[in-house]
Amino acid sequence: MKKLLFTLGTCSLCTTMYTQVGIGTDQPTAMLDVVGQIRMRDADQITTSSTKTSKSVKQIITIDGDGYVKRGEVTEFVKMPRIFVRGCSKSKSTVLGLNLLSGWRTINFDNVASPGFNIGNGFDISTYQFTAPEDGIYNLYAQFTMDSSFLGLSANANTGIGIFITPVGTKSPTLIAEETFTSLNISVLGISLGNISSPIRKVSSVVSLNAGDKVAFGAKTVLSVSALSSVSPTSDTFFTISQIK
Repeated sequence: MKKLLFTLGTCSLCTTMYTQVGIGTDQPTAMLDVVGQIRMRDADQITTSSTKTSKSVKQIITIDGDGYVKRGEVTEFVKMPRIFVRGCSKSKSTVLGLNLLSGWRTINFDNVASPGFNIGNGFDISTYQFTAPEDGIYNLYAQFTMDSSFLGLSANANTGIGIFITPVGTKSPTLIAEETFTSLNISVLGISLGNISSPIRKVSSVVSLNAGDKVAFGAKTVLSVSALSSVSPTSDTFFTISQIK
């Protein structure tokens, strides 16, 4: 009889060990069913060079290959964009450089200092090009604003701005986006009313770049000028590049 009771008790214990457990509920629907807040006071930290100990740092919980629960910063698991550039010219006269394509010349943006920035160090002010440090999706934008003197020179001529990409391992740039239109100078009864077109040319595009691809911004003008004369080199004539994925 004692042997039978011991056997039944052992079977009952084994059954209990594999029964669903509820905390805060008497009707669990999983092996462990918790109703209420959970606080974990002690979990191994995933150690990286950027590990922080501040309580304000957002962390997530993971399970390693052995089933152990660990915690780590969100940025250790989710790739965050980290390439951001804003640049302009050091002066109101933005120099036009080498020919990119027929009728197009490089806009020599030569300043990424304040109020600009070059996070990721992708832009080279000596070549006026951005080289993608890593594969990703990038947002590209550029604009220039002509002052009255340059606008007068460009009257009735096509003037534009474009984005050029040179894939890694190649030498020929490809125009991927542009805004070009004619600056119109209107006259009525022989009296010039001046240029009625917008002095601003702007272009933007979202592109997929491979590490090593190069980006340059170009100006389209039929004028034999060496520079774009703008109103302000920091607020009116500039470019931005940002990694979005």
